[in-house]
Amino acid sequence: MAKKDKAETKKLYDELAERLKGTSPERLQDALIKTKRVALRMTRTDKTKLDELAKKCGLTATELVTRLIDFAWDKLKDK
Repeated sequence: MAKKDKAETKKLYDELAERLKGTSPERLQDALIKTKRVALRMTRTDKTKLDELAKKCGLTATELVTRLIDFAWDKLKDK
């Protein structure tokens, strides 16, 4: 890893650590540790689209689905 990349990564971790100060261990566990597994049934075409979209976003399929759920929750929770 280049020095610049290491410095940028350290900065990001420092910012994350600062934002998480005061967060309870239970809340951190709820937010960070994945303990549940969900099976989604979809067509082969939909699975290919999911994988390609995730790759374009630099995410795994799981990360993409999780972020889409968060996005939808934020938009619809008060309706």
